[in-house]
Amino acid sequence: MRELNFTKEHTKIAKGVAILLMLTHHLFAFPDRIHLDQGYISLFSIGGNNIEFIMGVFGNICVSMYIFLSGYGIYMSSLKNGKITLKDSFKRLKKLYINYWIVFIIFVPIGFIFFNKELNIREFILNFVGWSSSYNGEWWFFRLYVELILLVPILKYLINDSLLKSIVNITILLFFSKVIGYGINAGIDKFIPSLIVYEVHDILFWKHVFLWGIYVLNLIFIQKF
Repeated sequence: MRELNFTKEHTKIAKGVAILLMLTHHLFAFPDRIHLDQGYISLFSIGGNNIEFIMGVFGNICVSMYIFLSGYGIYMSSLKNGKITLKDSFKRLKKLYINYWIVFIIFVPIGFIFFNKELNIREFILNFVGWSSSYNGEWWFFRLYVELILLVPILKYLINDSLLKSIVNITILLFFSKVIGYGINAGIDKFIPSLIVYEVHDILFWKHVFLWGIYVLNLIFIQKF
Protein backbone atom coordinates (compact mmCIF):
# COMPACT_ATOMS: atom_id res chain seq x y z
CA MET A 1 0.00 0.00 0.00
CA ARG A 2 1.35 3.41 -0.93
CA GLU A 3 1.61 6.30 1.47
CA LEU A 4 -1.27 8.70 0.95
CA ASN A 5 0.09 12.19 0.23
CA PHE A 6 -3.20 13.88 -0.70
CA THR A 7 -4.69 14.05 2.78
CA LYS A 8 -7.94 15.39 4.23
CA GLU A 9 -6.29 18.78 4.72
CA HIS A 10 -5.32 18.89 1.06
CA THR A 11 -8.91 18.02 0.16
CA LYS A 12 -10.14 21.00 2.19
CA ILE A 13 -7.70 23.29 0.40
CA ALA A 14 -8.86 21.99 -2.98
CA LYS A 15 -12.50 22.55 -1.96
CA GLY A 16 -11.55 26.10 -0.99
CA VAL A 17 -10.24 26.65 -4.52
CA ALA A 18 -13.52 25.21 -5.86
CA ILE A 19 -15.46 27.72 -3.74
CA LEU A 20 -13.41 30.62 -5.16
CA LEU A 21 -14.13 29.33 -8.67
CA MET A 22 -17.82 29.12 -7.78
CA LEU A 23 -17.82 32.76 -6.68
CA THR A 24 -16.05 33.77 -9.90
CA HIS A 25 -18.60 31.81 -11.92
CA HIS A 26 -21.63 33.37 -10.24
CA LEU A 27 -20.20 36.89 -10.27
CA PHE A 28 -18.98 37.11 -13.87
CA ALA A 29 -20.41 34.29 -16.00
CA PHE A 30 -23.87 35.86 -16.25
CA PRO A 31 -23.56 39.39 -17.70
CA ASP A 32 -27.36 39.78 -17.76
CA ARG A 33 -27.33 39.69 -13.94
CA ILE A 34 -24.98 42.69 -13.70
CA HIS A 35 -26.83 46.00 -13.71
CA LEU A 36 -25.31 48.57 -16.07
CA ASP A 37 -25.07 51.14 -13.26
CA GLN A 38 -23.29 48.61 -11.05
CA GLY A 39 -20.90 47.09 -13.55
CA TYR A 40 -17.13 46.79 -13.49
CA ILE A 41 -14.16 47.87 -15.56
CA SER A 42 -12.62 44.83 -17.17
CA LEU A 43 -8.86 44.29 -16.94
CA PHE A 44 -8.70 43.31 -20.61
CA SER A 45 -10.61 41.38 -23.28
CA ILE A 46 -9.87 38.29 -25.35
CA GLY A 47 -11.78 37.71 -28.58
CA GLY A 48 -14.34 40.33 -27.62
CA ASN A 49 -15.05 38.78 -24.22
CA ASN A 50 -13.96 40.25 -20.90
CA ILE A 51 -11.33 38.15 -19.16
CA GLU A 52 -13.58 38.12 -16.09
CA PHE A 53 -16.37 36.52 -18.13
CA ILE A 54 -13.97 33.90 -19.50
CA MET A 55 -12.75 33.14 -15.97
CA GLY A 56 -16.36 33.00 -14.79
CA VAL A 57 -17.30 30.44 -17.43
CA PHE A 58 -14.23 28.38 -16.54
CA GLY A 59 -15.26 28.61 -12.88
CA ASN A 60 -18.18 26.27 -13.61
CA ILE A 61 -15.67 23.45 -13.18
CA CYS A 62 -16.16 23.98 -9.44
CA VAL A 63 -19.15 21.58 -9.47
CA SER A 64 -17.10 18.72 -10.91
CA MET A 65 -14.22 19.53 -8.56
CA TYR A 66 -16.40 19.46 -5.47
CA ILE A 67 -18.17 16.22 -6.42
CA PHE A 68 -14.87 14.56 -7.34
CA LEU A 69 -13.30 15.63 -4.03
CA SER A 70 -16.39 14.49 -2.13
CA GLY A 71 -16.13 11.01 -3.62
CA TYR A 72 -12.42 10.97 -2.79
CA GLY A 73 -12.96 12.16 0.79
CA ILE A 74 -15.90 9.88 1.58
CA TYR A 75 -14.06 6.83 0.30
CA MET A 76 -10.97 7.85 2.28
CA SER A 77 -13.11 7.85 5.44
CA SER A 78 -14.53 4.44 4.53
CA LEU A 79 -11.03 3.01 4.23
CA LYS A 80 -10.26 4.19 7.74
CA ASN A 81 -13.55 2.85 9.11
CA GLY A 82 -13.42 -0.32 7.01
CA LYS A 83 -16.96 0.11 5.65
CA ILE A 84 -19.53 2.35 3.96
CA THR A 85 -23.00 2.16 5.48
CA LEU A 86 -26.29 4.02 5.15
CA LYS A 87 -25.82 5.06 8.78
CA ASP A 88 -22.63 6.89 7.78
CA SER A 89 -24.55 8.63 5.01
CA PHE A 90 -27.19 9.86 7.45
CA LYS A 91 -24.48 11.22 9.75
CA ARG A 92 -23.10 13.23 6.85
CA LEU A 93 -26.58 14.42 5.92
CA LYS A 94 -27.25 15.53 9.49
CA LYS A 95 -24.21 17.81 9.44
CA LEU A 96 -25.06 19.02 5.94
CA TYR A 97 -28.66 19.88 6.81
CA ILE A 98 -27.67 21.74 9.97
CA ASN A 99 -25.45 24.06 7.91
CA TYR A 100 -28.13 24.38 5.22
CA TRP A 101 -30.86 25.24 7.72
CA ILE A 102 -28.70 27.87 9.42
CA VAL A 103 -28.35 29.70 6.10
CA PHE A 104 -32.03 29.05 5.28
CA ILE A 105 -33.31 30.47 8.57
CA ILE A 106 -31.14 33.59 8.30
CA PHE A 107 -31.71 34.56 4.68
CA VAL A 108 -35.12 33.23 3.60
CA PRO A 109 -37.05 35.43 6.08
CA ILE A 110 -35.21 38.43 4.60
CA GLY A 111 -36.85 37.61 1.27
CA PHE A 112 -40.30 37.62 2.86
CA ILE A 113 -39.72 40.79 4.89
CA PHE A 114 -37.83 43.05 2.49
CA PHE A 115 -38.62 41.70 -0.98
CA ASN A 116 -42.35 41.04 -0.66
CA LYS A 117 -42.00 37.31 -1.20
CA GLU A 118 -45.36 35.58 -0.76
CA LEU A 119 -45.45 32.61 1.60
CA ASN A 120 -46.62 29.35 0.09
CA ILE A 121 -46.53 26.53 2.64
CA ARG A 122 -45.89 23.77 0.12
CA GLU A 123 -43.11 25.74 -1.57
CA PHE A 124 -41.61 26.61 1.82
CA ILE A 125 -41.49 22.95 2.93
CA LEU A 126 -39.98 21.77 -0.37
CA ASN A 127 -37.25 24.39 -0.10
CA PHE A 128 -36.72 23.67 3.59
CA VAL A 129 -35.98 19.99 2.94
CA GLY A 130 -33.86 20.89 -0.10
CA TRP A 131 -36.07 19.28 -2.73
CA SER A 132 -36.86 22.58 -4.43
CA SER A 133 -34.52 25.51 -5.12
CA SER A 134 -37.19 28.03 -6.09
CA TYR A 135 -36.05 30.39 -3.32
CA ASN A 136 -32.50 30.38 -4.63
CA GLY A 137 -31.72 28.82 -8.00
CA GLU A 138 -28.10 28.25 -6.98
CA TRP A 139 -29.27 25.76 -4.34
CA TRP A 140 -29.96 23.16 -7.05
CA PHE A 141 -26.69 21.48 -6.05
CA PHE A 142 -27.92 20.73 -2.53
CA ARG A 143 -30.52 18.17 -3.63
CA LEU A 144 -28.04 16.51 -5.98
CA TYR A 145 -25.46 16.25 -3.20
CA VAL A 146 -28.01 14.73 -0.80
CA GLU A 147 -28.88 12.10 -3.41
CA LEU A 148 -25.22 11.31 -4.04
CA ILE A 149 -24.55 10.81 -0.33
CA LEU A 150 -27.56 8.52 0.05
CA LEU A 151 -26.31 6.39 -2.84
CA VAL A 152 -22.79 6.06 -1.43
CA PRO A 153 -23.34 2.55 0.09
CA ILE A 154 -24.12 1.23 -3.39
CA LEU A 155 -20.79 2.46 -4.71
CA LYS A 156 -18.86 -0.31 -3.01
CA TYR A 157 -20.39 -2.62 -5.61
CA LEU A 158 -19.24 -0.40 -8.48
CA ILE A 159 -15.67 0.30 -7.34
CA ASN A 160 -13.69 -2.80 -6.40
CA ASP A 161 -10.19 -4.24 -6.34
CA SER A 162 -10.15 -4.60 -10.12
CA LEU A 163 -9.46 -1.12 -11.45
CA LEU A 164 -10.37 -2.17 -15.00
CA LYS A 165 -13.83 -3.33 -13.87
CA SER A 166 -14.23 -0.08 -11.94
CA ILE A 167 -13.52 1.95 -15.08
CA VAL A 168 -16.05 -0.13 -17.00
CA ASN A 169 -18.74 0.51 -14.36
CA ILE A 170 -18.03 4.26 -14.39
CA THR A 171 -18.17 4.32 -18.19
CA ILE A 172 -21.51 2.49 -18.18
CA LEU A 173 -23.01 5.15 -15.87
CA LEU A 174 -21.75 7.91 -18.16
CA PHE A 175 -23.10 6.06 -21.21
CA PHE A 176 -26.61 5.77 -19.76
CA SER A 177 -26.56 9.43 -18.71
CA LYS A 178 -25.71 10.34 -22.31
CA VAL A 179 -28.50 8.09 -23.62
CA ILE A 180 -31.01 9.78 -21.35
CA GLY A 181 -29.60 13.17 -22.38
CA TYR A 182 -30.24 12.35 -26.03
CA GLY A 183 -33.69 11.11 -25.02
CA ILE A 184 -34.44 14.45 -23.39
CA ASN A 185 -33.41 16.29 -26.56
CA ALA A 186 -35.64 13.92 -28.54
CA GLY A 187 -38.62 14.72 -26.29
CA ILE A 188 -38.73 11.61 -24.10
CA ASP A 189 -40.04 13.77 -21.25
CA LYS A 190 -43.33 13.95 -23.16
CA PHE A 191 -43.94 10.28 -22.32
CA ILE A 192 -42.17 10.01 -18.96
CA PRO A 193 -42.58 12.63 -16.19
CA SER A 194 -39.87 15.22 -16.79
CA LEU A 195 -38.98 15.31 -13.09
CA ILE A 196 -38.01 11.62 -13.19
CA VAL A 197 -36.13 11.92 -16.48
CA TYR A 198 -34.05 14.91 -15.46
CA GLU A 199 -33.41 13.55 -11.96
CA VAL A 200 -32.13 10.20 -13.23
CA HIS A 201 -30.01 11.95 -15.86
CA ASP A 202 -28.39 14.29 -13.32
CA ILE A 203 -27.70 11.50 -10.83
CA LEU A 204 -26.11 9.24 -13.46
CA PHE A 205 -24.04 12.05 -14.94
CA TRP A 206 -22.69 13.47 -11.70
CA LYS A 207 -22.39 10.04 -10.11
CA HIS A 208 -19.69 9.13 -12.61
CA VAL A 209 -17.69 12.21 -11.51
CA PHE A 210 -18.20 11.14 -7.90
CA LEU A 211 -16.98 7.65 -8.77
CA TRP A 212 -13.86 9.01 -10.42
CA GLY A 213 -12.92 10.53 -7.08
CA ILE A 214 -13.29 7.10 -5.47
CA TYR A 215 -11.43 5.45 -8.34
CA VAL A 216 -8.42 7.75 -8.04
CA LEU A 217 -8.11 7.01 -4.32
CA ASN A 218 -8.54 3.32 -5.07
CA LEU A 219 -5.74 3.63 -7.65
CA ILE A 220 -3.41 4.98 -4.97
CA PHE A 221 -3.97 2.01 -2.69
CA ILE A 222 -4.59 -0.84 -5.12
CA GLN A 223 -2.40 -1.68 -8.08
CA LYS A 224 -4.44 -4.61 -9.44
CA PHE A 225 -5.98 -4.46 -12.92
